Amino acid sequence: MNIQLPIENAIQNAIENAIKPLENEIKTLKQMLQSFDQSKQSNDEMLTDIQVAKILGIGKSTVWHKRKNDPAFPKPIKIGDSTRWSKKEIIQYIENQENKI
Repeated sequence: MNIQLPIENAIQNAIENAIKPLENEIKTLKQMLQSFDQSKQSNDEMLTDIQVAKILGIGKSTVWHKRKNDPAFPKPIKIGDSTRWSKKEIIQYIENQENKI
């Protein structure tokens, strides 16, 4: 017969509550590693919003405006708290814009 005491339930709940944030952190770290691996495999340089703005000759806020409002604008990759754009995709975007003219 297996009888759990209230203290055992409290301990089990405390352990489960302590583990949940760690599970979320592990998930985030796995996503970061996957994004990093993808960028390494493609041998692609990853750019910040400032670098993208400089390449496009626009302001940083315009980069974010384009990201939100221009469906053709490359989607960035989230790496932890950082956001990066593929240099290859930005160059492709520029070429596509030039071809429209």
